[in-house]
Amino acid sequence: MKRVNAIVEIQKNSKYKYEMDIDSGVLFLDRVIQLPYPFSYGYFPGTLSEDQDPLDLFLISNEPITQGALCQVKIVGAFKCRDGQLTQDDKLVCYLDGEPSDDMCRYHDYNKIDEFLRNYKTNFEVIEFVDQSEAIKIYENSVKAFY
Repeated sequence: MKRVNAIVEIQKNSKYKYEMDIDSGVLFLDRVIQLPYPFSYGYFPGTLSEDQDPLDLFLISNEPITQGALCQVKIVGAFKCRDGQLTQDDKLVCYLDGEPSDDMCRYHDYNKIDEFLRNYKTNFEVIEFVDQSEAIKIYENSVKAFY
């Protein structure tokens, strides 16, 4: 898989939910949540997902990554999710380029993300976890939707 760019909105272990205002480029505090993010969280620039926001991602890394940082990542899978009753809101799982994936992308890392997604807000449903090839298709479709 080629490397793709990602921007970090939320550092690992934070309970602060930030959103990037795409028009102004300003990161703003959206709300405080009950559970800390198990890994850094952000989005892929130049993408548009079905919820009309940039495509979301969890970034598995050895250390928390500074908010607003542009990172090169590799996509390894995705959680297909639904926010509310109808809106598809998939979350891709990536690892930081240059860090060994064998040590990073372990089964328990996926479980941490799955548990977080199932509990961090109401009316949010995890449908299934999909493999790298399906996750790359989700990414490619979101790039096409942006342009």
